[in-house]
Amino acid sequence: MSLIAVSVIVVLYAVTGVLALTTGRMIVPWQRGYVLRPRLWGAGALVFVAGIVLLRFAAAVIGATAFDSLSTCGLVLMLSGAVLQFLGQRVGRVRC
Repeated sequence: MSLIAVSVIVVLYAVTGVLALTTGRMIVPWQRGYVLRPRLWGAGALVFVAGIVLLRFAAAVIGATAFDSLSTCGLVLMLSGAVLQFLGQRVGRVRC
């Protein structure tokens, strides 16, 4: 059940990243006013999703060395994607 739920969320997040990257517009309505650079945000979303997929793959790998290296790479990808998404947003923007 968990694998199906994570897969659905990852696919939906990847679709929003691809649409933001290709069209240059935010498709998610609650982020439209906050994202200044949607292409950068979309690239960050795709890198973040790649990190999640790599972490899920690392969980299925047998062997301590492979698990350690794959999970480290997955966490670095997730952190890089989060930084790219943060850089794509407007600084100091608050909801009214």
